[in-house]
Amino acid sequence: MRLAKWTSVLFAVVLSGQTVPEGFTDTLVASISSPTAIAFLPDGRMLVTSQGGTLRVLTGNTATVAATFPANRICTNSERGLLGVAVDPEFAQNSFIYLYYTHRADGVTCGSRTLPMPMNRVSRFVLRANNTVDLTSETVLISNIPSWNGNHNGGDLQFGTDGHLYISIGDSGCDPYGSGCAGTNDAARDVHTLLGKVLRIRKDGSIPADNPWLGEGTARCNEQNAAAGVRCQETWSWGLRNPFRIAVSTTGRLFMLDVGQNVWEEINEAAPGADYGWNQREGACVNGSRTNCPPPPSNLTDPIFAYPHGTCDSISGGAFIPPGYGPVEFEGGFLFADYICGTIFRLSRSATTGTYQSTTFATLPSGTIHLAFGPGGLYYSTYANGGKVRRIASTVVRPNAPPTAILDPVTNATAGAPITFRALTNDRDGDAITAFIWNFGDGTSEVTTNTGNTTHTYRQPGRYTVTLRVRDARGADSAPASIDVVVTPSDTRIIFPDASSRFWANDDVELRATASCRWTATLIQGSERSLYATFDGPIFPLRTPSPATLDATSSTALEITCDGNTVLFRPQLVPVTLESDPPGLVLNVNGKTVTTPATFESWPRYPLYITAPDQQGLTATTRSQKLITPVTATTVNVAYTGNRELSRLQILDAAGYVAQNLAPRSMGAIRATDGLAFTSGATIQASGDLPWPETLGGLQVSFADRFLPLYVADPGMITFKVPASIEPNKRDLLRVWRDGQIVDQTWMTIDTTAPGIFADGQTAALFEGKQPIVKVLATGLRNATEPIEVLVNGTPAEGVKVSPFPFPGVDELTIGIPANVHRAGATVTLVATANGKASNVAKVRLPE
Repeated sequence: MRLAKWTSVLFAVVLSGQTVPEGFTDTLVASISSPTAIAFLPDGRMLVTSQGGTLRVLTGNTATVAATFPANRICTNSERGLLGVAVDPEFAQNSFIYLYYTHRADGVTCGSRTLPMPMNRVSRFVLRANNTVDLTSETVLISNIPSWNGNHNGGDLQFGTDGHLYISIGDSGCDPYGSGCAGTNDAARDVHTLLGKVLRIRKDGSIPADNPWLGEGTARCNEQNAAAGVRCQETWSWGLRNPFRIAVSTTGRLFMLDVGQNVWEEINEAAPGADYGWNQREGACVNGSRTNCPPPPSNLTDPIFAYPHGTCDSISGGAFIPPGYGPVEFEGGFLFADYICGTIFRLSRSATTGTYQSTTFATLPSGTIHLAFGPGGLYYSTYANGGKVRRIASTVVRPNAPPTAILDPVTNATAGAPITFRALTNDRDGDAITAFIWNFGDGTSEVTTNTGNTTHTYRQPGRYTVTLRVRDARGADSAPASIDVVVTPSDTRIIFPDASSRFWANDDVELRATASCRWTATLIQGSERSLYATFDGPIFPLRTPSPATLDATSSTALEITCDGNTVLFRPQLVPVTLESDPPGLVLNVNGKTVTTPATFESWPRYPLYITAPDQQGLTATTRSQKLITPVTATTVNVAYTGNRELSRLQILDAAGYVAQNLAPRSMGAIRATDGLAFTSGATIQASGDLPWPETLGGLQVSFADRFLPLYVADPGMITFKVPASIEPNKRDLLRVWRDGQIVDQTWMTIDTTAPGIFADGQTAALFEGKQPIVKVLATGLRNATEPIEVLVNGTPAEGVKVSPFPFPGVDELTIGIPANVHRAGATVTLVATANGKASNVAKVRLPE
């Protein structure tokens, strides 16, 4: 607001009487700390910004936090913070909102008059349907707005009836590029900066073709200042001290509420290129004077209304009174607030003299900071009592008057290209317009919309009469409004892309046409469509997207249109195969879980992040890797260690471990007791109270450098015991010794009991009728408290049976092979699950 005054205003709001005139009510909507600005979505939801960096969505009286800027991204001291918000006129189609905030870049300390200094910026964000904003959706439109002294940031955002975005910017309190503060600050006089200006840009950040300064001697200033004397193309009006608020009427008038220095508060009506004189003049007088008030020089413009300092000396909010609000004498009026005295005034214009005068409308506590009309009346935000949003509603009832339909005069179109029609309607009673009834004059059916914007495509050249009727919320219809549209043939063609063109992820391409046209790129993701980018010209420089998810690669495309010509631009699809050694393991790719082997489609240049977790007693040799998808099919193999076949001894991840070549029979067992088992292993109960020696026939087993007791069930089966004193989740070396020499070793982790399968590629199948049956030995199944599940090559088995086997803790597992898996002579993988734990991956060869 004002240098040296803002701090006291923010933190010492004075409470006083609160009154509204007869025929009005003042009610609380929500309590929100430091509410800086408000705006309304088409469905009536309200957006509220807080100086501390939080955006909220109010649905009724319920406030939802949509986003909060982190402290390392925003400065909120002095008058800085999250200051302004606007809603895209086409929000229903694109979900865009716009925020003005003080950006804190890396290395910025948020100090006053220190480098590097904070920069205010204007950015576009996407408001999701669940009332949240992803801050990474930010598109920066203006970033070069210095906040040198911490105050005089301006910060208001409003869309004009022309569809362009207007932005108010103060003079930064002190000149960051010269000398002087307060009344000696002449930053608003510098045409090559954005300070002390009201800007006008398209909603994509580009410059409208009818801005006052274009061409030679001008430059863009959205990212850096122009050279001295070179005008910024974004400028619409200039010579302003701190245009804290701007307001737009339904007829397109724009008022700028400029906070004064020591003498005057003023309201200016914006005009393209107009200079309002700061810091040469304040109000209608010479800077700093109440009496030296000569007519302005021919190059300067006086305010339409100004009031001197006294009880009220900080103008803070303004809004045009909509039709139907309050008594008849309010028609065409304007409301503005003063932060210091807490009063809302009504501004009206004399029909005889053309001058403006103000009268008191409402007396409120000091701290009113923003006014906006929305559903049900006038909303205002205030810092009083910790921060509130309140509504002043009118209880005056008028007879329903029909609305008025007005059509924006669009007169030319091209055959095959969509044309947008805009309704500029009003309703004297302030009723909402609930229906827009369009007749396009080309024989197509009438169309009824609930918004004032609609598009239509004429397929044939000719002259057509477009007619619009509107209906208000109380059912009154307007008289029809009509315009004529001349549709000319289109000879523009798209050269690139064509139907055979394919794009890569995050690629810079140039779309080309035979002539300049209006390009639109629509992102298609399955059944969802959203605006991706627009451009005017014969060549459209475009950065292609990446797929939103791995599953969206084949369902994503760009629909490219150019003056009615349409091409579907598809991505190049590249097969990527993931394998593991051994196969049948679970990997993660960009958040998607896959079981190997698996093949999916990616795009060239799309990064794939592959993670390989430990599983089934196995550890990946590379736990994570990044693959930039190549242009041709590729295979990635992830190798695991832990199950290795050696020349003298084989260790398998089963109920402990299976050791081969220890006796004429090929099955042995390494196993655990005392309620513990190896990862993916199982507990086998010992039979009887037998002594367990540490050495049998020269064979020893150690874990964590500790030799373990051994037990022989028969000449070909050896087990060992893990004492209960070894804690769970301990990872260490398991070693097998023969005659004092280590013959094999592997890293193991002690874990809770899990099932295990004793099989390693051998043929183990029976056939009962036409049903292929596999029988293998397994552990950890007998006392399962939940149904046992078995996957065969990833497919559920067709019947599972567990039968006791004549060895302690070992069972015979009978598995029905699914018909779609069974192939004579094929090797299949088996995985059993009991009590939520999965066994090792076992291989079994089906008979020929």
